[in-house]
Amino acid sequence: MYLEKGVASAKILAIGTDFPVSSEKIFKVSIFNPTSDPENPRWLTTEYLLNPFVRHGISLLYAGKASVHLRPIVTFRNHQSLKQAFHGDIESALREAALLAGALQVGFTD
Repeated sequence: MYLEKGVASAKILAIGTDFPVSSEKIFKVSIFNPTSDPENPRWLTTEYLLNPFVRHGISLLYAGKASVHLRPIVTFRNHQSLKQAFHGDIESALREAALLAGALQVGFTD
C-alpha cells in the first residue's frame, strides 16, 4: 500500500500495485506491519489501514461490471493467521471493515 503523508492523516495512493515514489511524502507501508519502518507515523496502525484495504478488495470483485450495486456477503477464511497483527479482537476489526465497505453480511471460517 502506498500512502502520501499529511499532517495527521495519510492519503492512499495505491493498494496492491507499485506506485512511483516521486516525493519524500510518498511511502510504502505493509498493512499487517505498518510500524516496521521507524519513519512511518506511529498513528498508522493495521486497524487504520484495514478499512480502505477491505473496501478496495470488495471493489475489485465488481471491477468492470456494469453498474453493479450489490451488497456482498463476505466470508473471511483463515483469519486467525492475522491475529498477531491486531491488538484487539480480529473478528470485530474485520467485521467492521467489511460492513463499512458495504458488505451485507460477514462470516468467518477456519
